Amino acid sequence: MSAPQAALTDLERRAWRYDAQDGIVELLAGVLFLIVAIAVGDPRMMWMLALSVFPMRVAHKALKERYAYPRVGYVKLRSEEGAEFGRGMLTYVLVLLAIFVAGMWLLGDITSFAQWRRWFPALAGGYTAGGFIYVAQKAGLARHWILAAVAVAWGVTCAIWLAAPGNLGMQRWAVGFGVLCLVVGTLTFFNFVRTHPVRDAGRAE
Repeated sequence: MSAPQAALTDLERRAWRYDAQDGIVELLAGVLFLIVAIAVGDPRMMWMLALSVFPMRVAHKALKERYAYPRVGYVKLRSEEGAEFGRGMLTYVLVLLAIFVAGMWLLGDITSFAQWRRWFPALAGGYTAGGFIYVAQKAGLARHWILAAVAVAWGVTCAIWLAAPGNLGMQRWAVGFGVLCLVVGTLTFFNFVRTHPVRDAGRAE
């Protein structure tokens, strides 16, 4: 890697770390997973999940503008909407699904819908871990690696040790991981607010 590329990579990592230090993403992820738990428990409430995406984006922007930017400034992250990012995400989704299907074939009846529902928490944990791994690679913060590992471990636990009928296993996974994200996000957020006082606009940097 050339010196300019290395410097750019380091600068990008610092920008991601700068943006992720407030815990707002984990806090909102916790809320989202609890909405998932409600929707899984009662399919009639699925509309809550479908309508939560836009409010989450609005809440993220509002919290950033209210609490983060006045303390550490605004960071513009590079867009990841290119073809390479899309191929990478699609590859991860398909590979994980292939591993899941192979595991279902080896461990049980692949045609059984009940078996699929039993193991779905493990698949959800794997997909969720992918998101946290991506952020961990970008920002280099240990808590994202830990959340990725817990997402998978808790998914496998709900499928094997806490095997439950119907959608209860998936609901337990969403509640458990949602509460964890809420706790981690809340503690990180309040620590961020405590250690980063609001900047004085008239003070020279």
